[in-house]
Amino acid sequence: MSPYRILRDDGRCDAIAGRSYASYDEAHVVLERYYADLCCSDEREYYRIEEEPQPAGGQTGGNGQSEGSGQTGGSRQVGGTIESA
Repeated sequence: MSPYRILRDDGRCDAIAGRSYASYDEAHVVLERYYADLCCSDEREYYRIEEEPQPAGGQTGGNGQSEGSGQTGGSRQVGGTIESA
């Protein structure tokens, strides 16, 4: 399973952005907590979750296919964030 990273849309790092998470769900929970604490009138930063690239020759399963959820890359916007699928 590939690790995921939360990135700010403006490219800056902060307490959330730049950290690595073991799963997409783990990163998503962090963003849910962040957005839950904000009122819709508050100024907020916008984040996205991206899968970290695997090193060349990444791990493969016994059948020669890459391990993981079978999902392909891409992005979607959910709750004000753009998230990798």
